[in-house]
Amino acid sequence: MGVVDRSRTIPILRTDSKGDRLRGRGLLLVDTLTDEWGTELYRWGKQVWAELKETEA
Repeated sequence: MGVVDRSRTIPILRTDSKGDRLRGRGLLLVDTLTDEWGTELYRWGKQVWAELKETEA
């Protein structure tokens, strides 16, 4: 799975929200819920992709 946008800014995983209760935890959630994630740059923007963790039924 992945999401795209037109920004070429690489996202940074932050473990400290710096007191901001509403922002800065998106990649922390992605990191927790996935086996692997990364960023691919394109000339027009980027894609952030992730492979979800397998769960036992």
